[in-house]
Amino acid sequence: MRNLTLARSIAALGTLAAAGWGGQAYAVEPGSSDPHLPGVSSGVPAGAVAPPGFYFVNTLAYNDGSLQDGNGNSVSVPAIGLKGINATAWIEIPALVWSAPFHFAGASFAAAIAQPIVTLSVTTQTAAGAATVNKTGLFNTVITPVIASWHLPLGFFVSGNFSVYINDADNGDRGNGAGSQTHIANNTWTFAPGGAISWFNGHGLETSINMEYDIQTQDTNFLPGEKYQSGDILNLDFTAMQVLPGAYKKWTVGVVGFYSKQVNNDQTTVGGVTRDVAAVPGLRGTGNQFERAGIGPIVGYEFGPVAVQAYYIRDVEAKNATLGDTFFFRFAIPL
Repeated sequence: MRNLTLARSIAALGTLAAAGWGGQAYAVEPGSSDPHLPGVSSGVPAGAVAPPGFYFVNTLAYNDGSLQDGNGNSVSVPAIGLKGINATAWIEIPALVWSAPFHFAGASFAAAIAQPIVTLSVTTQTAAGAATVNKTGLFNTVITPVIASWHLPLGFFVSGNFSVYINDADNGDRGNGAGSQTHIANNTWTFAPGGAISWFNGHGLETSINMEYDIQTQDTNFLPGEKYQSGDILNLDFTAMQVLPGAYKKWTVGVVGFYSKQVNNDQTTVGGVTRDVAAVPGLRGTGNQFERAGIGPIVGYEFGPVAVQAYYIRDVEAKNATLGDTFFFRFAIPL
């Protein structure tokens, strides 16, 4: 089953939540981001883990989008002269993955660590003109201490994992009126349980659904005297890929996509009183909850033991989030 060999080399990325990017491109806390970059695990059969050994996996993503309000329209607040907010980001995600040589309770195991690096540009358009802020720095380190995968009958694989985003990166000058500024990383810890199911039909077809649920701690240094609690986020990444026949068997083509949704409201705490974040007409909806979905093509190629993928995802829906395009390039190398 040749497609399983290719898939498992890419699966060195596994269910690692190696994601994240900075900026005001998401709702959640202003100046912060969804820890999981939507679509980052598309193309990965995360229900399976790689054969035993160490792997280096690198994912490079480029995102370009404009911020949408709670109704899915470009942000615009004429009363304050705001005409729009655009963001572009380069996200480099190097990751080291270890696939264990042992089994327990019928499961294979793996672990991973990743350190995303972000270059961000945010342009705010106002009646007085446009102002751009550029920043480069480290996102929160992502550690996935355990990934467990089970091989089931009929070509199915299922997995579960748990990731932690460490509060160790570029949080900027929060606590000094910086709540609306641009930051590379989140000033929180994030705990992210996840799971995946993958299916191989034995004739080159592979489908996967990967899930991550992000739970962020409270930012106790959001603004002087104010704390901020971002809502939980459900992330789903989808994949359907087919290995080409005959002389083109090293190639894989398919469709990928994602759906991300914040499931409860953001809240602020001032003077011991906690309230849901209020709506701002033309800028955000009540609770600052975001929702985003996208779809696009993927192509992969196998250079011996090295697997390479490139894919593009176009956003088809965005509320309190950016609407735009994301390009991904990934390779996995056994060490």
